[in-house]
Amino acid sequence: MPSPLHFILVGGASFDVKARAHAPPIRHTSNPGETHVTFGGVARNIAENLARLGQRVSLISALGRDPQGDAILAHAQELGIDCSQMLHSDQPTASYTAVLAPDGELDIAVSSFDILQALTPDEAEARARALPRADWIVADTNLAPLTLVALARLAQEQGARFALDPVSVAKAPRALAVLDARLPIALLTPNLQELAELGGTIMDRDSDFEAAKNRLHARGVTHLIMGAGHSGVFISEYAGDARRRHVPSLAVRALDVTGAGDAAFAGALYALAQGADLERAAKLGQAAAALTVMSRTSVSDKITPDALEDMLNRGPESP
Repeated sequence: MPSPLHFILVGGASFDVKARAHAPPIRHTSNPGETHVTFGGVARNIAENLARLGQRVSLISALGRDPQGDAILAHAQELGIDCSQMLHSDQPTASYTAVLAPDGELDIAVSSFDILQALTPDEAEARARALPRADWIVADTNLAPLTLVALARLAQEQGARFALDPVSVAKAPRALAVLDARLPIALLTPNLQELAELGGTIMDRDSDFEAAKNRLHARGVTHLIMGAGHSGVFISEYAGDARRRHVPSLAVRALDVTGAGDAAFAGALYALAQGADLERAAKLGQAAAALTVMSRTSVSDKITPDALEDMLNRGPESP
């Protein structure tokens, strides 16, 4: 196996509460179901996946001085994640509360990440500079736009590659600050709704899709992996005609979709960092996502390089 690379992850770390209804949820009333508590947050989830894949990982986030923050920190340290530059705040630790349908699909969620406002551009950059130089700096859009710009500039200055997770439709527009600054993004992973926000189109026609992705390539994005739900992902890279290709998902019985996108991001990032081409990276990302949706936690404890290969070898058929 190639030597581990150093990834600095900057963004959300949260305490997740996930309620799965026994029947299709009915709004404005109580629904019978079951509740699970786990660790979450996009940057934290990606960091855990990469650590389980044998990489050297540093995590910069903001945690409250509360039991939830203490538990997140202890769990990350047990995984070997460097948390030496974590910011500690008197605000409550971030939380994510999700209601899932019986099939594990997300019905609605509420995220409370106000604590991350403490990671100002100066704070985030200073903490990243205090760590050994990274091969990759990875951020999520739980951070403020100017903080994302500062981290992208730092990556460019230090010769690291910069990757960005758009997180959600509501937060994806924060990535526009990096695109407007024409700073290079080695990997960007919007779903189709987020792509519409970033590409400035309503995505009614296939030509809108092409225009959106080509606009992102023209503004500095090298690799695009665009999530399409159960269909898998579309991939495109800035290389001449930026040809779009489809990589299907792996059909598995889902318990909980939370964290699947973060796992797909981490699997693809891991593969690209090891020198894989974009198609193989996307396939390993789909393998990581498949393992994750079969777990009740936001990151599967089954994630290993061998497990990703085994999942790919099973093919697209249901287990």
